Amino acid sequence: MGSGVTRTVAIVGAGAAGTLTAVNLLRRGDGPSRVVLIERSGTFGPGVAYSTTDERHRLNVVAERMSAFEDEPGHFADWAQRTVGPTAPGAYLPRAHFGAYLRDLLDAAERGARGRCRLERVVGEVVAVEPGSRGATAAEAVTAAAAFGAGDATTGAWGEAASADATGATVVFADGRRIAADDIVLALGSLPAARPSALPDDPRVIAAPWAPGALDEIGGDETSLLIGSGLTGVDVALSLCGRSDRSRAIAISRGGCLPYEHLPGVRAAVPAPELPAAPASADGVRNWLERHVRSMRGAGHDWREVVDGVRPHVPRLWQSLPPEEQRRFVREHGRAWELRRHRMAPESARRVRRLLDAGQLLVRAGRVVAVRALERNVEVLVAGDGDDLRTLRADRVVLCAGAGTDVRRASSPLLQGMLASGVASADPLSLGLRATPDGALLAADGTVQPHLHLLGPLRRGELWETTAMREIRNQAQTVAHAIAG
Repeated sequence: MGSGVTRTVAIVGAGAAGTLTAVNLLRRGDGPSRVVLIERSGTFGPGVAYSTTDERHRLNVVAERMSAFEDEPGHFADWAQRTVGPTAPGAYLPRAHFGAYLRDLLDAAERGARGRCRLERVVGEVVAVEPGSRGATAAEAVTAAAAFGAGDATTGAWGEAASADATGATVVFADGRRIAADDIVLALGSLPAARPSALPDDPRVIAAPWAPGALDEIGGDETSLLIGSGLTGVDVALSLCGRSDRSRAIAISRGGCLPYEHLPGVRAAVPAPELPAAPASADGVRNWLERHVRSMRGAGHDWREVVDGVRPHVPRLWQSLPPEEQRRFVREHGRAWELRRHRMAPESARRVRRLLDAGQLLVRAGRVVAVRALERNVEVLVAGDGDDLRTLRADRVVLCAGAGTDVRRASSPLLQGMLASGVASADPLSLGLRATPDGALLAADGTVQPHLHLLGPLRRGELWETTAMREIRNQAQTVAHAIAG
Protein backbone atom coordinates (compact mmCIF):
# COMPACT_ATOMS: atom_id res chain seq x y z
CA MET A 1 0.00 0.00 0.00
CA GLY A 2 1.50 3.27 -1.07
CA SER A 3 2.04 6.12 1.36
CA GLY A 4 -0.90 8.51 1.64
CA VAL A 5 -3.38 6.16 -0.04
CA THR A 6 -6.49 5.08 1.81
CA ARG A 7 -7.16 1.37 1.33
CA THR A 8 -10.65 0.38 2.43
CA VAL A 9 -12.06 -2.99 3.42
CA ALA A 10 -15.83 -3.24 3.91
CA ILE A 11 -17.10 -6.16 6.00
CA VAL A 12 -20.80 -6.95 5.64
CA GLY A 13 -21.97 -8.57 8.86
CA ALA A 14 -20.62 -7.91 12.36
CA GLY A 15 -21.35 -11.18 14.08
CA ALA A 16 -18.52 -13.49 15.12
CA ALA A 17 -17.17 -14.04 11.59
CA GLY A 18 -17.20 -10.39 10.55
CA THR A 19 -15.91 -9.18 13.90
CA LEU A 20 -12.97 -11.61 13.91
CA THR A 21 -12.08 -10.62 10.35
CA ALA A 22 -12.02 -6.98 11.43
CA VAL A 23 -9.95 -7.85 14.51
CA ASN A 24 -7.40 -9.74 12.41
CA LEU A 25 -7.10 -6.84 9.97
CA LEU A 26 -6.77 -4.26 12.74
CA ARG A 27 -4.07 -6.29 14.48
CA ARG A 28 -1.92 -6.52 11.36
CA GLY A 29 0.77 -3.93 10.81
CA ASP A 30 0.45 -4.36 7.03
CA GLY A 31 -3.34 -4.23 6.89
CA PRO A 32 -5.66 -1.66 5.31
CA SER A 33 -5.92 1.91 6.55
CA ARG A 34 -9.73 1.81 6.85
CA VAL A 35 -11.98 -1.05 7.97
CA VAL A 36 -15.73 -0.45 7.61
CA LEU A 37 -17.73 -2.93 9.68
CA ILE A 38 -21.41 -2.98 8.63
CA GLU A 39 -24.21 -4.45 10.72
CA ARG A 40 -27.93 -3.98 10.19
CA SER A 41 -28.88 -4.72 13.81
CA GLY A 42 -26.62 -2.03 15.24
CA THR A 43 -24.94 -4.53 17.60
CA PHE A 44 -21.30 -5.21 16.76
CA GLY A 45 -19.67 -8.43 17.92
CA PRO A 46 -22.11 -11.02 19.28
CA GLY A 47 -24.31 -11.61 16.24
CA VAL A 48 -27.37 -13.83 16.59
CA ALA A 49 -25.46 -16.72 18.17
CA TYR A 50 -24.11 -14.82 21.18
CA SER A 51 -26.63 -12.01 21.69
CA THR A 52 -28.78 -13.92 24.16
CA THR A 53 -28.85 -12.63 27.73
CA ASP A 54 -30.39 -15.81 29.18
CA GLU A 55 -27.84 -17.42 31.49
CA ARG A 56 -29.38 -20.83 30.71
CA HIS A 57 -28.09 -20.61 27.14
CA ARG A 58 -24.66 -22.21 27.27
CA LEU A 59 -21.81 -22.52 24.83
CA ASN A 60 -21.61 -26.07 23.53
CA VAL A 61 -17.81 -25.99 23.61
CA VAL A 62 -15.63 -25.75 26.73
CA ALA A 63 -14.06 -22.36 27.40
CA GLU A 64 -10.56 -23.72 26.77
CA ARG A 65 -11.49 -24.37 23.11
CA MET A 66 -13.31 -21.13 22.30
CA SER A 67 -10.35 -18.86 21.69
CA ALA A 68 -10.64 -16.36 18.83
CA PHE A 69 -7.02 -17.11 17.85
CA GLU A 70 -5.61 -20.50 16.90
CA ASP A 71 -2.13 -19.58 18.12
CA GLU A 72 -3.47 -18.41 21.52
CA PRO A 73 -5.66 -21.35 22.60
CA GLY A 74 -6.25 -20.03 26.11
CA HIS A 75 -7.27 -16.53 25.05
CA PHE A 76 -11.00 -16.80 25.86
CA ALA A 77 -10.52 -18.87 29.01
CA ASP A 78 -8.01 -16.31 30.31
CA TRP A 79 -10.41 -13.46 29.45
CA ALA A 80 -13.20 -15.23 31.32
CA GLN A 81 -11.04 -15.68 34.41
CA ARG A 82 -10.20 -11.96 34.41
CA THR A 83 -13.64 -10.64 33.48
CA VAL A 84 -16.24 -13.11 34.71
CA GLY A 85 -14.42 -14.56 37.68
CA PRO A 86 -12.96 -17.95 38.59
CA THR A 87 -14.24 -20.71 36.33
CA ALA A 88 -13.63 -24.42 36.70
CA PRO A 89 -11.64 -26.26 34.03
CA GLY A 90 -13.91 -27.58 31.30
CA ALA A 91 -16.67 -25.04 31.99
CA TYR A 92 -19.42 -24.46 29.43
CA LEU A 93 -20.01 -20.76 29.98
CA PRO A 94 -23.14 -18.76 29.12
CA ARG A 95 -23.18 -17.66 25.49
CA ALA A 96 -23.59 -14.04 26.59
CA HIS A 97 -20.04 -14.14 27.96
CA PHE A 98 -18.68 -14.99 24.54
CA GLY A 99 -20.66 -12.11 23.05
CA ALA A 100 -19.01 -9.77 25.56
CA TYR A 101 -15.64 -11.29 24.66
CA LEU A 102 -16.15 -10.50 20.98
CA ARG A 103 -17.09 -6.90 21.80
CA ASP A 104 -13.97 -6.53 23.95
CA LEU A 105 -11.78 -7.98 21.20
CA LEU A 106 -13.09 -5.46 18.70
CA ASP A 107 -12.63 -2.53 21.09
CA ALA A 108 -9.10 -3.62 21.99
CA ALA A 109 -8.12 -4.09 18.34
CA GLU A 110 -9.48 -0.64 17.52
CA ARG A 111 -7.49 0.96 20.32
CA GLY A 112 -4.32 -0.85 19.28
CA ALA A 113 -4.67 0.18 15.61
CA ARG A 114 -4.95 3.94 16.14
CA GLY A 115 -2.60 5.92 13.94
CA ARG A 116 -2.43 3.36 11.16
CA CYS A 117 -5.95 1.97 10.67
CA ARG A 118 -9.39 3.41 11.31
CA LEU A 119 -12.38 1.27 12.24
CA GLU A 120 -15.80 2.60 11.26
CA ARG A 121 -18.94 0.97 12.59
CA VAL A 122 -21.80 1.52 10.16
CA VAL A 123 -25.43 0.59 10.84
CA GLY A 124 -27.50 -0.35 7.81
CA GLU A 125 -28.72 -3.15 5.58
CA VAL A 126 -26.63 -3.92 2.50
CA VAL A 127 -28.85 -4.91 -0.42
CA ALA A 128 -26.32 -5.09 -3.26
CA VAL A 129 -22.65 -5.46 -4.12
CA GLU A 130 -21.54 -3.88 -7.38
CA PRO A 131 -18.17 -5.04 -8.72
CA GLY A 132 -16.05 -2.21 -10.06
CA SER A 133 -12.63 -1.36 -11.37
CA ARG A 134 -11.82 1.56 -9.11
CA GLY A 135 -12.30 3.04 -5.68
CA ALA A 136 -14.37 6.05 -4.72
CA THR A 137 -14.43 9.14 -6.92
CA ALA A 138 -14.19 12.54 -5.30
CA ALA A 139 -17.98 12.89 -5.53
CA GLU A 140 -18.48 9.49 -3.86
CA ALA A 141 -16.03 10.47 -1.14
CA VAL A 142 -18.05 13.62 -0.47
CA THR A 143 -21.28 11.57 -0.29
CA ALA A 144 -19.76 8.98 2.05
CA ALA A 145 -18.18 11.53 4.35
CA ALA A 146 -21.39 13.52 4.58
CA ALA A 147 -23.39 10.36 5.34
CA PHE A 148 -21.12 9.23 8.15
CA GLY A 149 -19.98 12.66 9.39
CA ALA A 150 -16.29 11.80 9.47
CA GLY A 151 -13.23 13.78 8.40
CA ASP A 152 -12.56 15.99 5.41
CA ALA A 153 -15.11 15.16 2.71
CA THR A 154 -12.61 15.39 -0.11
CA THR A 155 -9.70 13.45 1.36
CA GLY A 156 -11.22 11.02 3.86
CA ALA A 157 -11.15 10.84 7.62
CA TRP A 158 -7.36 10.77 7.84
CA GLY A 159 -6.62 13.44 5.24
CA GLU A 160 -5.38 10.75 2.86
CA ALA A 161 -6.08 10.70 -0.86
CA ALA A 162 -8.56 8.05 -1.99
CA SER A 163 -7.07 5.34 -4.18
CA ALA A 164 -7.74 6.14 -7.83
CA ASP A 165 -6.79 2.70 -9.14
CA ALA A 166 -8.51 0.40 -6.67
CA THR A 167 -10.16 -2.68 -8.19
CA GLY A 168 -12.76 -3.54 -5.59
CA ALA A 169 -16.50 -3.06 -5.46
CA THR A 170 -19.24 -0.94 -3.94
CA VAL A 171 -21.71 -1.91 -1.24
CA VAL A 172 -25.19 -0.43 -1.65
CA PHE A 173 -27.52 0.13 1.31
CA ALA A 174 -31.29 -0.13 1.43
CA ASP A 175 -31.50 3.63 2.07
CA GLY A 176 -29.37 4.43 -0.99
CA ARG A 177 -26.02 5.01 0.72
CA ARG A 178 -22.97 3.60 -1.04
CA ILE A 179 -19.45 2.76 0.11
CA ALA A 180 -16.68 1.97 -2.36
CA ALA A 181 -14.02 -0.41 -1.10
CA ASP A 182 -10.89 -2.16 -2.33
CA ASP A 183 -12.07 -5.43 -0.74
CA ILE A 184 -15.46 -6.59 0.46
CA VAL A 185 -15.94 -9.41 2.96
CA LEU A 186 -19.28 -11.19 3.17
CA ALA A 187 -19.81 -12.48 6.71
CA LEU A 188 -23.57 -12.92 6.49
CA GLY A 189 -24.08 -15.74 8.98
CA SER A 190 -26.52 -18.59 8.54
CA LEU A 191 -29.44 -18.50 6.15
CA PRO A 192 -32.70 -17.74 7.94
CA ALA A 193 -34.84 -20.80 8.52
CA ALA A 194 -37.36 -21.30 5.72
CA ARG A 195 -40.79 -20.36 6.97
CA PRO A 196 -43.12 -23.32 6.32
CA SER A 197 -46.02 -22.41 4.09
CA ALA A 198 -48.32 -23.86 6.76
CA LEU A 199 -47.53 -21.01 9.16
CA PRO A 200 -50.11 -18.21 9.11
CA ASP A 201 -49.24 -14.56 9.50
CA ASP A 202 -50.29 -14.22 13.13
CA PRO A 203 -48.51 -12.59 16.09
CA ARG A 204 -48.78 -15.87 18.02
CA VAL A 205 -46.61 -17.56 15.37
CA ILE A 206 -42.97 -16.61 15.98
CA ALA A 207 -40.75 -17.26 12.97
CA ALA A 208 -37.57 -15.63 14.36
CA PRO A 209 -37.19 -16.55 18.05
CA TRP A 210 -33.89 -14.68 18.45
CA ALA A 211 -35.21 -11.37 17.18
CA PRO A 212 -35.13 -8.80 20.01
CA GLY A 213 -38.21 -9.22 22.19
CA ALA A 214 -39.61 -12.11 20.14
CA LEU A 215 -40.36 -14.28 23.18
CA ASP A 216 -41.24 -11.51 25.62
CA GLU A 217 -45.01 -11.78 25.20
CA ILE A 218 -45.15 -15.49 26.05
CA GLY A 219 -46.56 -15.83 29.54
CA GLY A 220 -45.43 -18.14 32.31
CA ASP A 221 -48.48 -20.38 32.16
CA GLU A 222 -48.71 -20.90 28.41
CA THR A 223 -48.11 -23.91 26.19
CA SER A 224 -45.78 -23.34 23.25
CA LEU A 225 -45.37 -25.64 20.29
CA LEU A 226 -41.80 -25.63 18.97
CA ILE A 227 -41.14 -26.67 15.38
CA GLY A 228 -37.71 -28.26 15.71
CA SER A 229 -35.92 -30.06 18.53
CA GLY A 230 -32.27 -29.17 17.83
CA LEU A 231 -30.10 -26.76 19.79
CA THR A 232 -32.36 -23.82 18.94
CA GLY A 233 -35.38 -25.74 20.21
CA VAL A 234 -33.49 -26.67 23.38
CA ASP A 235 -32.60 -23.05 24.17
CA VAL A 236 -36.13 -21.81 23.46
CA ALA A 237 -37.57 -24.54 25.70
CA LEU A 238 -35.14 -23.65 28.50
CA SER A 239 -36.16 -20.00 28.28
CA LEU A 240 -39.91 -20.57 28.12
CA CYS A 241 -40.17 -23.41 30.62
CA GLY A 242 -37.85 -21.62 33.02
CA ARG A 243 -40.36 -18.83 33.56
CA SER A 244 -42.80 -20.90 35.59
CA ASP A 245 -43.43 -24.50 36.57
CA ARG A 246 -46.72 -24.10 34.68
CA SER A 247 -44.97 -23.31 31.40
CA ARG A 248 -45.05 -26.13 28.87
CA ALA A 249 -43.35 -26.74 25.53
CA ILE A 250 -44.01 -29.40 22.91
CA ALA A 251 -41.16 -29.85 20.43
CA ILE A 252 -42.05 -31.43 17.08
CA SER A 253 -39.39 -32.65 14.65
CA ARG A 254 -39.21 -35.33 11.99
CA GLY A 255 -37.03 -37.61 14.10
CA GLY A 256 -38.40 -36.60 17.48
CA CYS A 257 -34.85 -36.54 18.89
CA LEU A 258 -32.91 -34.10 21.02
CA PRO A 259 -29.19 -33.46 20.47
CA TYR A 260 -26.79 -35.67 22.38
CA GLU A 261 -24.92 -34.20 25.32
CA HIS A 262 -21.26 -33.56 25.98
CA LEU A 263 -19.42 -35.48 28.64
CA PRO A 264 -18.17 -33.20 31.42
CA GLY A 265 -14.63 -31.83 31.41
CA VAL A 266 -12.01 -31.26 28.73
CA ARG A 267 -11.87 -34.43 26.66
CA ALA A 268 -9.02 -35.39 24.33
CA ALA A 269 -10.07 -36.14 20.76
CA VAL A 270 -9.09 -39.50 19.26
CA PRO A 271 -6.99 -39.07 16.08
CA ALA A 272 -8.77 -40.20 12.93
CA PRO A 273 -7.49 -43.21 10.97
CA GLU A 274 -6.62 -43.06 7.29
CA LEU A 275 -9.47 -41.48 5.38
CA PRO A 276 -11.52 -43.46 2.85
CA ALA A 277 -10.19 -43.40 -0.69
CA ALA A 278 -11.96 -41.00 -3.07
CA PRO A 279 -14.37 -41.03 -4.71
CA ALA A 280 -16.27 -42.04 -1.62
CA SER A 281 -19.96 -42.68 -1.06
CA ALA A 282 -22.27 -41.49 1.71
CA ASP A 283 -22.72 -45.04 2.98
CA GLY A 284 -18.99 -45.65 2.72
CA VAL A 285 -18.20 -42.64 4.91
CA ARG A 286 -20.83 -43.74 7.44
CA ASN A 287 -19.45 -47.31 7.54
CA TRP A 288 -15.90 -46.00 7.87
CA LEU A 289 -16.92 -43.87 10.85
CA GLU A 290 -18.89 -46.67 12.50
CA ARG A 291 -15.91 -49.05 12.22
CA HIS A 292 -13.67 -46.41 13.76
CA VAL A 293 -16.13 -45.85 16.63
CA ARG A 294 -16.33 -49.61 17.34
CA SER A 295 -12.55 -49.95 17.27
CA MET A 296 -11.98 -47.03 19.62
CA ARG A 297 -14.76 -48.14 21.95
CA GLY A 298 -12.85 -51.38 22.37
CA ALA A 299 -9.83 -49.30 23.35
CA GLY A 300 -11.85 -47.50 26.04
CA HIS A 301 -12.80 -44.30 24.18
CA ASP A 302 -16.22 -42.70 24.05
CA TRP A 303 -17.81 -42.10 20.64
CA ARG A 304 -17.77 -38.35 21.29
CA GLU A 305 -13.98 -38.37 21.38
CA VAL A 306 -13.99 -40.20 18.04
CA VAL A 307 -16.35 -37.68 16.40
CA ASP A 308 -14.22 -34.79 17.68
CA GLY A 309 -11.11 -36.41 16.21
CA VAL A 310 -12.77 -36.78 12.81
CA ARG A 311 -14.03 -33.21 12.74
CA PRO A 312 -10.86 -31.55 11.30
CA HIS A 313 -11.06 -33.96 8.36
CA VAL A 314 -14.73 -33.39 7.57
CA PRO A 315 -14.09 -30.92 4.70
CA ARG A 316 -11.88 -33.49 2.94
CA LEU A 317 -14.43 -36.24 3.53
CA TRP A 318 -17.23 -34.02 2.27
CA GLN A 319 -15.29 -32.98 -0.83
CA SER A 320 -14.52 -36.61 -1.62
CA LEU A 321 -18.25 -37.19 -2.17
CA PRO A 322 -19.72 -36.52 -5.62
CA PRO A 323 -22.68 -34.09 -5.51
CA GLU A 324 -25.25 -36.90 -5.67
CA GLU A 325 -23.61 -38.64 -2.71
CA GLN A 326 -23.51 -35.33 -0.82
CA ARG A 327 -27.25 -35.05 -1.37
CA ARG A 328 -27.71 -38.61 -0.10
CA PHE A 329 -25.63 -37.84 2.98
CA VAL A 330 -27.74 -34.76 3.77
CA ARG A 331 -30.97 -36.66 3.19
CA GLU A 332 -30.13 -39.93 4.94
CA HIS A 333 -27.31 -39.23 7.41
CA GLY A 334 -27.13 -35.49 7.90
CA ARG A 335 -29.47 -35.27 10.87
CA ALA A 336 -27.75 -38.14 12.69
CA TRP A 337 -24.40 -36.39 12.25
CA GLU A 338 -25.76 -33.04 13.44
CA LEU A 339 -27.24 -34.56 16.61
CA ARG A 340 -23.87 -36.09 17.50
CA ARG A 341 -21.62 -33.32 16.30
CA HIS A 342 -23.48 -30.31 17.79
CA ARG A 343 -24.11 -31.48 21.33
CA MET A 344 -25.71 -29.93 24.40
CA ALA A 345 -23.59 -28.61 27.23
CA PRO A 346 -23.87 -30.89 30.31
CA GLU A 347 -25.71 -28.21 32.33
CA SER A 348 -28.21 -27.71 29.50
CA ALA A 349 -28.77 -31.47 29.27
CA ARG A 350 -29.44 -31.69 33.03
CA ARG A 351 -32.02 -28.93 32.81
CA VAL A 352 -33.67 -30.58 29.82
CA ARG A 353 -33.93 -33.88 31.70
CA ARG A 354 -35.60 -32.10 34.62
CA LEU A 355 -38.14 -30.54 32.24
CA LEU A 356 -38.82 -33.91 30.61
CA ASP A 357 -39.25 -35.61 33.98
CA ALA A 358 -41.63 -32.88 35.15
CA GLY A 359 -43.70 -33.10 31.98
CA GLN A 360 -42.99 -29.48 31.08
CA LEU A 361 -41.18 -30.48 27.89
CA LEU A 362 -42.47 -33.07 25.45
CA VAL A 363 -40.56 -34.14 22.33
CA ARG A 364 -42.51 -35.84 19.57
CA ALA A 365 -41.78 -37.10 16.06
CA GLY A 366 -43.90 -35.56 13.37
CA ARG A 367 -44.28 -33.09 10.57
CA VAL A 368 -46.36 -29.94 10.82
CA VAL A 369 -48.73 -29.88 7.85
CA ALA A 370 -51.13 -27.09 8.79
CA VAL A 371 -51.45 -24.32 11.35
CA ARG A 372 -54.68 -22.43 11.99
CA ALA A 373 -54.97 -19.33 14.17
CA LEU A 374 -58.09 -19.52 16.31
CA GLU A 375 -59.55 -16.89 18.59
CA ARG A 376 -58.12 -18.32 21.81
CA ASN A 377 -55.17 -20.40 20.61
CA VAL A 378 -53.37 -21.88 17.63
CA GLU A 379 -54.35 -25.26 16.18
CA VAL A 380 -51.58 -27.39 14.65
CA LEU A 381 -52.13 -30.45 12.46
CA VAL A 382 -49.21 -32.88 12.78
CA ALA A 383 -48.50 -35.90 10.58
CA GLY A 384 -46.75 -38.80 12.29
CA ASP A 385 -45.54 -42.22 11.15
CA GLY A 386 -47.69 -43.62 8.41
CA ASP A 387 -49.09 -40.12 7.85
CA ASP A 388 -51.49 -40.52 10.76
CA LEU A 389 -52.76 -37.07 11.73
CA ARG A 390 -53.27 -35.56 15.14
CA THR A 391 -54.32 -32.11 16.25
CA LEU A 392 -52.49 -30.11 18.90
CA ARG A 393 -53.43 -26.76 20.37
CA ALA A 394 -51.00 -24.25 21.82
CA ASP A 395 -50.88 -20.63 22.90
CA ARG A 396 -47.85 -19.96 20.71
CA VAL A 397 -45.97 -21.61 17.83
CA VAL A 398 -42.23 -20.97 17.62
CA LEU A 399 -40.14 -21.90 14.59
CA CYS A 400 -36.92 -23.52 15.89
CA ALA A 401 -35.91 -25.34 12.72
CA GLY A 402 -32.36 -24.01 12.55
CA ALA A 403 -30.67 -22.52 9.51
CA GLY A 404 -32.10 -22.46 6.02
CA THR A 405 -30.73 -24.93 3.50
CA ASP A 406 -31.39 -23.33 0.10
CA VAL A 407 -29.51 -20.15 -0.75
CA ARG A 408 -31.54 -19.72 -3.94
CA ARG A 409 -34.70 -19.29 -1.88
CA ALA A 410 -33.18 -17.01 0.75
CA SER A 411 -35.17 -13.88 1.51
CA SER A 412 -32.01 -11.73 1.48
CA PRO A 413 -32.08 -9.08 -1.30
CA LEU A 414 -28.28 -9.08 -1.25
CA LEU A 415 -27.97 -12.81 -1.93
CA GLN A 416 -30.76 -12.82 -4.49
CA GLY A 417 -29.20 -9.91 -6.35
CA MET A 418 -25.71 -11.41 -6.37
CA LEU A 419 -27.01 -14.73 -7.67
CA ALA A 420 -29.20 -13.08 -10.31
CA SER A 421 -26.37 -10.90 -11.59
CA GLY A 422 -23.81 -13.72 -11.61
CA VAL A 423 -21.55 -11.97 -9.09
CA ALA A 424 -21.98 -15.06 -6.91
CA SER A 425 -22.89 -18.67 -7.63
CA ALA A 426 -24.55 -21.34 -5.54
CA ASP A 427 -22.76 -24.57 -4.71
CA PRO A 428 -24.19 -27.74 -6.30
CA LEU A 429 -26.50 -28.38 -3.31
CA SER A 430 -27.47 -24.68 -2.95
CA LEU A 431 -26.44 -24.79 0.71
CA GLY A 432 -24.39 -21.63 0.18
CA LEU A 433 -22.02 -19.91 -2.24
CA ARG A 434 -18.93 -21.12 -4.06
CA ALA A 435 -15.50 -19.79 -3.10
CA THR A 436 -11.84 -20.71 -3.42
CA PRO A 437 -10.10 -22.41 -0.46
CA ASP A 438 -8.94 -19.01 0.81
CA GLY A 439 -12.43 -17.55 0.57
CA ALA A 440 -12.40 -15.62 -2.74
CA LEU A 441 -15.91 -15.59 -4.19
CA LEU A 442 -16.54 -17.44 -7.46
CA ALA A 443 -18.78 -15.82 -10.05
CA ALA A 444 -21.40 -17.74 -12.05
CA ASP A 445 -18.90 -18.25 -14.90
CA GLY A 446 -16.31 -19.64 -12.46
CA THR A 447 -14.18 -16.50 -12.43
CA VAL A 448 -12.29 -15.91 -9.19
CA GLN A 449 -13.11 -12.51 -7.72
CA PRO A 450 -10.07 -11.71 -5.57
CA HIS A 451 -11.62 -8.60 -4.01
CA LEU A 452 -14.83 -10.31 -2.85
CA HIS A 453 -14.38 -12.65 0.11
CA LEU A 454 -16.69 -15.14 1.83
CA LEU A 455 -16.57 -16.87 5.19
CA GLY A 456 -18.83 -18.58 7.66
CA PRO A 457 -21.97 -20.71 7.21
CA LEU A 458 -22.44 -19.77 3.54
CA ARG A 459 -19.43 -21.97 2.74
CA ARG A 460 -21.25 -25.03 4.05
CA GLY A 461 -21.90 -26.51 0.62
CA GLU A 462 -18.17 -26.82 -0.02
CA LEU A 463 -16.88 -27.47 3.51
CA TRP A 464 -19.89 -28.85 5.44
CA GLU A 465 -18.27 -27.96 8.79
CA THR A 466 -18.09 -24.15 8.79
CA THR A 467 -20.19 -22.84 11.66
CA ALA A 468 -18.19 -23.46 14.84
CA MET A 469 -15.60 -21.11 16.32
CA ARG A 470 -12.70 -23.30 15.27
CA GLU A 471 -13.60 -22.95 11.59
CA ILE A 472 -14.70 -19.32 11.83
CA ARG A 473 -11.49 -18.10 13.47
CA ASN A 474 -9.32 -19.89 10.91
CA GLN A 475 -11.34 -18.53 7.99
CA ALA A 476 -11.17 -14.99 9.42
CA GLN A 477 -7.40 -15.23 9.69
CA THR A 478 -7.13 -16.64 6.15
CA VAL A 479 -9.29 -13.89 4.66
CA ALA A 480 -7.37 -11.18 6.52
CA HIS A 481 -4.10 -12.61 5.20
CA ALA A 482 -5.45 -12.74 1.64
CA ILE A 483 -6.49 -9.07 1.86
CA ALA A 484 -3.30 -7.78 3.47
CA GLY A 485 -1.07 -9.89 1.26
